[in-house]
Amino acid sequence: MVCSDANFTRFDFLERSRKDTPDPDLDSDVSWKEYSEKLYRNVSGVIEADAFSKGKYEFLSKNESKCFDDVKYIFHHLKSKWVIQMLDAYGKVPSGTLRGNFLWLGKYEECVDVHVAADRNHSRSEIDGLYCVATWNVTLPNNFNLPLQQLPVKTGLCLPQSCRALDIKQDIRHLISILRRLPFLKEYGELFNFHSITCKETFSQLSFPALIFLCILGAYFAVIAAGSCITLCEYIRSRRTGSPKCAKEQSSVFTDFVSEEDLLGDAHWMLPESFTHLSTRKKPWSLFPNGAFQRCFKSSSNFLRCFCVFYNTAKILDTSSTAKAFPCIHGIRFFSMAWVILGHTYIHNTNIIGNYMDLLHSIDNLPFQTITQGTFSVDSFFLISGFLLCYLFLEESDKRNGKINLFVLCLHRFIRLTPVYMLLIAFNTLVFKYTGSGPFWGDDSDVAACKQYWWWNLLYINNFLPLESMCITWTWYLANDMQFFLVGVLLLSVLWRWPIAGLSLSISLLVGSWILTWCISYYYNLVPMFVGIANATDYETYKNRLVLAWNLIYSKPYCRCGPYIIGILLAYIMYRSRNTMRKMNLWVKCSGWCCASFCSLSVVFGMYHVQDDASLFHFYNAFSRSAFSLGVAWVIFCCLSGNGGDYMPCIPTL
Repeated sequence: MVCSDANFTRFDFLERSRKDTPDPDLDSDVSWKEYSEKLYRNVSGVIEADAFSKGKYEFLSKNESKCFDDVKYIFHHLKSKWVIQMLDAYGKVPSGTLRGNFLWLGKYEECVDVHVAADRNHSRSEIDGLYCVATWNVTLPNNFNLPLQQLPVKTGLCLPQSCRALDIKQDIRHLISILRRLPFLKEYGELFNFHSITCKETFSQLSFPALIFLCILGAYFAVIAAGSCITLCEYIRSRRTGSPKCAKEQSSVFTDFVSEEDLLGDAHWMLPESFTHLSTRKKPWSLFPNGAFQRCFKSSSNFLRCFCVFYNTAKILDTSSTAKAFPCIHGIRFFSMAWVILGHTYIHNTNIIGNYMDLLHSIDNLPFQTITQGTFSVDSFFLISGFLLCYLFLEESDKRNGKINLFVLCLHRFIRLTPVYMLLIAFNTLVFKYTGSGPFWGDDSDVAACKQYWWWNLLYINNFLPLESMCITWTWYLANDMQFFLVGVLLLSVLWRWPIAGLSLSISLLVGSWILTWCISYYYNLVPMFVGIANATDYETYKNRLVLAWNLIYSKPYCRCGPYIIGILLAYIMYRSRNTMRKMNLWVKCSGWCCASFCSLSVVFGMYHVQDDASLFHFYNAFSRSAFSLGVAWVIFCCLSGNGGDYMPCIPTL
């Protein structure tokens, strides 16, 4: 593993290789035995000569000395089976290197499972395997014709467990400096630059914070079980006594619409006639004859029933519609969510793809633009969120004459989302690492970021963190959505009271977002998300520009608010004209569909094989998401106004 060039020269190494190569004409057993003996003597001689001399490493700490002693111990026992297992678990060059296969990971399980006791100084010693994945940046020569001149190389390293306490990055760099002096690596050593290393440890037992979290989670499931048992007991009793079916319950309109994620029909959901609705039956606490049980059950049954599995499952799986349901929005949600899942299925697997050249060849086609440009699916949700918030806010304001408590409205949304959100972060930080293992397990873990910046998520401002510091990266959407909601209710208050001022303010925010995005893109020379990835020639430069675009534009609310404002404006227009909707002229509809299709499809497929034009990229960054949202907004407008098919308008009237 660590060698000195003092005992090697280029000719000496080649000569030894020739002499030590077994003759195929000789007896195979004898020749292999002689060959292994000579190989052992040569390697062990180098190890004894200088590489691990005690005086050379007197500056090492106790833990570091133990690590290097164990490494030397491995090389001193090259004829032992467990040493062969350790060496066999090292990453080895696979086939397909010229096609971009730079995953030299060895055997993860074989390394982790090495627990062999060996005689050492007349005592028993156990050296366990610690599996690490080292990442290198390989810079290919200019005359080497590959689409990417810089690629990340991942190599598996099987190290002794005693190296766990070390700064392994520093030791790997020291190892590289030694290996580059070897004759057979001297010519190519400068091509490899060490980038990072991640060691995969096995967790035998849960940590104390993880146990506390699981206890809290267990208490939550106990409440669910209690609420379900109460409902089940009431149902059984009602069947035996023949109690009449209960009346349907109806929730408040305004308390359920505050979330854009809720289906619009949920604003007036009707509970199905089943055993989950027992509020009008005989008093539930009569199940218990004892007075103490009656009082206890009476005070807790209503609370526990909120966690009932039967009740909540019936509500989630309820597909009934109401007069206020907007079917086209449900369809857009479905296709947008399927688009999100499809895109992330590809994105989160790029780190374990073997042949990069095959990958670049397979994605370099026009239909695959639906994957690389799948980020526009998020803008559909922003558009729908703004539309529903505005439409239902205006409707409720008309009913209440504008008397809406905005603080209570925002607080309700915060309370509804945050507890589950914090449980997710706690699970990701404390427990998730115990749920699997492998050479790639935890590569994209953000546990350290969650421990330090979790309170940014609690305040819904985590989208202002850089990508590498964000806890649960995809929650940037929740932060944007919450910020849009808070600003949106203020904007809608102005829009309801002073329509002209509200419309002027909305349009000003929209135009301001376009201008600001263009200025940021121009100043930092940003590339649109995933545009030109198949033709990139400098991997590191392209990656840095992509991350910079994510940090400065993609996750920022002032650059992503365009679709949300368009949704608000669409809802305002449709609400005010809900009683005057008419069939559009055929030519108007055809023109509208052509323009909408051009807006949406051009931003998805229009950047295929375009030249690296900075002016075009800045224009695209500023207007593409609003253009796509305009196309989707036209679909919503036509469907809800009765111009999308042979059916009546779906816009509800007061």
